[in-house]
Order: sequence, then C-alpha cells, then structure tokens
Amino acid sequence: MNRSICRCVFNYWKTTAISILLIVIFVCGAQGVDFNASLRLRYDNGQEVDPASSRNFPDNLIDRAYIEGLFTADFLFKAPPIGDRFRVGLRMLKHQPSKVDGLLFNLKDERRFEDKIYAQLNWNRWEFWAGDVYETFGKGLALNLFENRDLYFDTGLRGSKTAYRSKSLRFKAIYGQSRAGYLVDIENVGGVNFEIRPTSDSQVGASVVHQEGLNYEERFTPEIYAGYEYYPFSIYAEYAQRRLENGNILAGDGIYSSLTAAVGGFAAQFSYKYYGFGVDDCFQTPPVVQREYTTKLMSSHPHLPLIDDQVGFEINLSAAPHDLVFLDLNFSRASRHRGADILPSLEQDYSPFWELFCEGEYYPRSDLTMKFGFGWNEESRINFWEEKIGTTTEIIYSFSGLWSITLAGEKMWVDDIQANLTHQEHWLSATLARAPFASLNISYENSTRDSDVEGNEWLSGEVAVTIISEHRLLLFYGRERGGLKCTSGICRPVQPFEGFRLTYDGRF
Repeated sequence: MNRSICRCVFNYWKTTAISILLIVIFVCGAQGVDFNASLRLRYDNGQEVDPASSRNFPDNLIDRAYIEGLFTADFLFKAPPIGDRFRVGLRMLKHQPSKVDGLLFNLKDERRFEDKIYAQLNWNRWEFWAGDVYETFGKGLALNLFENRDLYFDTGLRGSKTAYRSKSLRFKAIYGQSRAGYLVDIENVGGVNFEIRPTSDSQVGASVVHQEGLNYEERFTPEIYAGYEYYPFSIYAEYAQRRLENGNILAGDGIYSSLTAAVGGFAAQFSYKYYGFGVDDCFQTPPVVQREYTTKLMSSHPHLPLIDDQVGFEINLSAAPHDLVFLDLNFSRASRHRGADILPSLEQDYSPFWELFCEGEYYPRSDLTMKFGFGWNEESRINFWEEKIGTTTEIIYSFSGLWSITLAGEKMWVDDIQANLTHQEHWLSATLARAPFASLNISYENSTRDSDVEGNEWLSGEVAVTIISEHRLLLFYGRERGGLKCTSGICRPVQPFEGFRLTYDGRF
C-alpha cells in the first residue's frame, strides 16, 4: 500500500470517526429519538485488466486501488410537534475509483457529506418526503427508480414525494432531478400514480411520467395496470406508452402480463413481455421475464434484455411433492420483434434467445441438503451464435450444532456455432462455516479456452468474520474472473482482478 493510499484511508477514517462522534453526542442529548446507523468500507488493492491495452495477459494488467466508504445515519423522532412520525436520514460517501473505473464509467474521486439526505413526515394516511427519493409505479414499465452500488447505477431523484394510502385508494406524486452517472443523464423527472383497490384481492392503477433532459425533447410515459386474485389464480397486466414532445407523437409502447396458479405444494407462473419503447431508458426497468441466475458459470454470460425492441415469455413450474423434495423448472424465450408477431422468433436476424433450467433440492436427513441443477440455452446475434449446457451440484452438511461444510461444483459446455469452436469450463468451491461467526471459502475456476485477456485459471479464497454482533469483516484474495454483473436488466462490465479486497459492514 503506497503512502498516498494510506493517507487517504486515514483521512476517511478520521472524518468518519468525527462524524459518528458528533451524531452520537447529538442523539444522546435528545429525548424520544431512535438512532440507527451503518458503515460500509471497501478497499481493493492489486491488479486488473486494462481494457485500453493492446497487450496480451498478463502484460495488460495495471494497478488497481479502490476505496469506497458509506456511512448512513437515520433518526426517528417518536413525538414530533407535527404529524405522527418524523424521520431524517443522511449518507456520507468517500469514493476513490480505480483507473479502469474512471476510464469505463467516467467515475471520479468523490467526498460528499450529503451524498443522500432525506426527511420523511407521516401524518394520518399521508406521507411526505424531501431530499433523495426512490419510487416504482406498477411493475416498472413507466418508472422504476433504484440504486445498486455494485453496478454504479443510481436513478434516484433529488426532489420530493407525496403519498396517500388507505384501504381502497393509493396516490403517489414524485418530482426531482437525477444525478449524472453510469447509464444515467441529468433529467428532470416527475410522475403521478393513482391506484384503486375495490377489494383486498383486486387493484386498478394509472400513471403518467414526464421527463425532460438536456439533450432531447420532452417524453411522456402514460400507463395503466390491473391485478386480480381469486384462489388459486392471480393475474396481472400492465400497458405503457412512450410519447414525445407534447404527447402527440407515439414513439413506442410496452406490455407486461403474468398469470400465476398455486395449489398445495405446486405452483405455475406464465409471464409475457412485448416491449417496443424505441429507446432504452434508465428510468424504466420493467420485468426482465427470464431467470436472471441459473448456474454460476452460465450466469457469467448473461442474456441482456432490451426494452427498446423485444418480445418474449417465461414459464416457471415448481413443486414440493414430498417434505424431502423440491423441484423447479424454468423456460424462457425472447427475440426482437418480427413485424407484428406476438411470439419471439428463432431466426438469427431477430437475435433469438431461449433457455431451459431445472433444479431440485433433496433433504435425506435433517443435517444434509443436496442440490442439483441443469441448464441449456442458445443465443444468436450478428456475428455471434452460442449454445451452452451447464450442470451444478451442491452438498451442505451440518454438524456439531453451528458448523457446516458446503461443497459445490459446476461444469459447462460451450459451443461457439459462429466460429465452429467448442470449449469447457469448470468451477469448484468448498466452504467451512460456523454460523454466524465465521466462514472460509476456497474456489477454483478454469476454462479449456485460453484467453489473451485474462488467462484460463482463477483461484481465490475468502474469509468472513463477525467481529462482534452486527459487525462483519470479509477478506478476499486471489484472482477474480471478469464478465458482466447484472440486476433487473441493468448490467456493467467487471474487469478481471487479482489481489486482495477488504470489506467491512457494521450497524450501530
């Protein structure tokens, strides 16, 4: 660790310690106030692949130094002079991205005292927010604001929100400005949502969202949705449009629907999407209508759903025919639109994708759990056509009360149809844990295909220790494979890394 990094870490710890001390003094001096806080620190030191380098591995590695610190404080006033409940929250941020993060995502060194700040007042059935706000209308076809620090993705707004909630009526109104970041531009965003619940089993809602950015004309996104439950069935449907300028120009629309049935230990769900909004919008993250995680190896090469032009469906069946057995079967298919077809195409010109995944769990004894999985998918795009088959196995054995051993292994066969090449990948993992105090994990991954970017072997170890209650320390050392990291259809590339990572999570 060089001297500048040590100084940076020390300065952050000093600032954080002083802030915590001042907050604790304030809280101890106040009456009728509940205080909650959390602190997350992460430090990476090692080497990662430089995407701008033309050299082969390992000559394409550059130093990686990454620091992130998040301190969050939340105050709940039990007896405010106005209203029934009053909360204020604050998050401080210290972020020193690596050189690659700065190159790929335009991230810069930051130290923000008011990274996130909000005030919340509850008064009877009303709720008022000011500061940084997040919200979702329906299933997200018109608006879905959320943050994921691992993706550097944040669509939260600095503004205000008003909500009303009763047994039969719900209302939300939100307005604010986004902060420029990965996949996010500065935009003024406002929206209103009404929802009526005639009975406890039904809902009907309507929303409209208005966006105005710096580099494009205004956008309006109206939507309607409805849901109904009648044992053993549950049905939901949502429809949204994308309109430009004053709302006179229809630029695209989208549909999401689902039907679920559950009886005893059996359940079935069918979901359908028909997204053609014409443009990918970070403030819209509708359901992906596919299983985002299957096996570790297959999920490292994910299919990226698109809301600008995609049609598809998903079928999921699950059953617990016996107390010792659980089974799950999932099938999804998607493609770009072929004319007005309501079903996805399998023709290569329309970027088809399909996937089958099944898994089962078996509990032969109270101290033994066995899991098995099988996946098969195929995806085609311009100059890309691959078929993958993967298997996964996991065995968990518990002993001596709190101790457990977990052994896991995966194998994947990859057929590159476009290049007429095949290769195999393997992953092995062993974990010894004593819940909830500590765990030790060792994992090994390899590929029969050599990569000029990152080689073909990845060995790592991780130790997790609970120092005291609500305070956890994780230490990772070894090689970490690159790929895509995805949540709710939002993905970012992760560069191959080797070195150590230290993470601390604490709650006060």
